[in-house]
Amino acid sequence: MLRKASQFLAALLLTACAGLPAGVDTVLDVSPETASAAAWLVPKLHLSKPVMVTEDALLEQGLFGYSRNLPDRYQITLDWRLDPDAKNMVLIHELAHVVHWEHGGGGGEHGSGWGEAYAEVFRVWVQEK
Repeated sequence: MLRKASQFLAALLLTACAGLPAGVDTVLDVSPETASAAAWLVPKLHLSKPVMVTEDALLEQGLFGYSRNLPDRYQITLDWRLDPDAKNMVLIHELAHVVHWEHGGGGGEHGSGWGEAYAEVFRVWVQEK
């Protein structure tokens, strides 16, 4: 509980001090590293809806993360126990789903359209880092 509260306060402090760039609606209950990565990457993708990033316990469900396309925003949830580099890779993976939806993505969950979206997000991550 204390860990969750301190993460929430760190994200709130980051948001209050730096402000969130356009496109990052909310970074709630996440580590400072995740908040920083999302705040840096999401605006570079020029999405039509804001993104909300959270962390939760997901490994018991066999997940490292998941994303949802909601009517007013995209929601990405990452497992809080992953190390920062793994969280960044899962964030890129989930943002590929978001970009795929932005491009009208249909078809398989991890089909060729998603693969192209993953390459697009990964290229931004690597080229601009």
